Amino acid sequence: MAQEIELKLSLDDQDRDRIVHHPLLATGTAPQKFFLRNQYFDTPDQQLTRHGFAIRIRQQGDQLIQTLKGRGTQLSGLHQRLELEWPLATPELDCSLIPAGLLPANIDLATLVPLFETNFDRTQWEITTADASLWIMLDEGRVSCGEKETPISEVEIELHQGDPIALFDVALQLTHRFALVPNDVSKAERGFRLLNNSSVPKSRPPVITAEASLETAFEQVMAFELETLHRLWEAFHYTQNWTHLHQFRNTLGNMRTNFLLFSKMLAPEAIVEASKAIDWLDNRMAPMLHWWPACYALSQQASEPPRSASDQLHQLKALQALDRLSELQREPEFGHHLLSLARWLFAKEWTHHHTDDTRHQAQTQISQALLEPVKQQWLALQLDECGGNVSSWLERQQIIQGLSHICATLEHVVGADMTRMRDELQSLESGMVELSAMEVVSKLGDWLQNLSTEEQQSINSWTRSQTVVMRNMNELSQRMLMGMTATMSA
Repeated sequence: MAQEIELKLSLDDQDRDRIVHHPLLATGTAPQKFFLRNQYFDTPDQQLTRHGFAIRIRQQGDQLIQTLKGRGTQLSGLHQRLELEWPLATPELDCSLIPAGLLPANIDLATLVPLFETNFDRTQWEITTADASLWIMLDEGRVSCGEKETPISEVEIELHQGDPIALFDVALQLTHRFALVPNDVSKAERGFRLLNNSSVPKSRPPVITAEASLETAFEQVMAFELETLHRLWEAFHYTQNWTHLHQFRNTLGNMRTNFLLFSKMLAPEAIVEASKAIDWLDNRMAPMLHWWPACYALSQQASEPPRSASDQLHQLKALQALDRLSELQREPEFGHHLLSLARWLFAKEWTHHHTDDTRHQAQTQISQALLEPVKQQWLALQLDECGGNVSSWLERQQIIQGLSHICATLEHVVGADMTRMRDELQSLESGMVELSAMEVVSKLGDWLQNLSTEEQQSINSWTRSQTVVMRNMNELSQRMLMGMTATMSA
């Protein structure tokens, strides 16, 4: 069966007309231009999609092609999946062409109905590199579902023959000049999002077994974090929900935590380039999200402050951050660093720095090597020293977030103890967010003076509850200390 291997990249509007003049494209064949109309089908209850399949009819000029796609794997915009195609004489589905036994038996193909369309102009070049031959495609158009639409502006790089690494190498050449961002959300997925009036679905967390090697588990969790990054970035632009950006930065922190969790198999020089990319992304995001806890807490968590105070603070800071986000989205370095991370993972570049010891550790079962990094992180917390000091608590925010991530990663390996620790750490994280918000708002003297007396009293009452929040966090940390000590000693 045929396998489609392609890299999907979102293209910023400012670069649509300029990218066609990139010198790399001049080395390929003369560009072909054509219009593609695609009709997607599923059962009324979307059983095909639930099982990871998609069926469409594509029209290009007078040519009609029926395509079946199956669920595959994806990493940083690189999609690898089953793809079968059949020419059609008429624009009606011919389900008899689908091989028997390929689809689940409970899918009634007689009930397939058209759901949405993707219609776009495609400009296509064929490029040959030292390692592969591939197509570069520029797609511009729309996904349509009834009266609802969403734009298409992306570059697809599809492997015709050769090494898939060439897809990343070509994309990295393009991102030296143009703002291209890896995108794990397909055109079909965008259609179902419109159809179901839903947001971007989350990545599926890997289920790591106790028998998995350290290296296999590392690949699984890093691939999950990369896909999560791209989906969060796309989800923010689709929903304008600031929570996605906060989670984006947390995911960068999770990647750093993974380097600690799997440090036994990673030589220090093996993570230098990946760490540089993570640090660049984090440093650019941090200033824009500095106000996020305050905005979120006032608008979502604190019921006492009036809506006007919440809206005023949120709007002022959000508009400033949105301007900076737009600037970041137009920077080629943003997509370049995301692609660099993906290439590092796909090519397993850390293995180039393996010593005899790290190579041996990489093959160790994760159940035999996981508790020491958790213990190191736990000892670094020293929660008993925080007490009623806000700064002491906030200094530990990243470590707590990292430990929570470790527990979520390993709960299938260790079991109930890790699940309990994860839940407790997430409760502690929620307290951290509220403390951070209170700390920010308490320093907004000029802004507070412009509010009404009633609004000032409401916000001051909320910020003075810091002591109550810290008391609850201290009580929780004591319970955690006893539980964690027992787990580490087991």
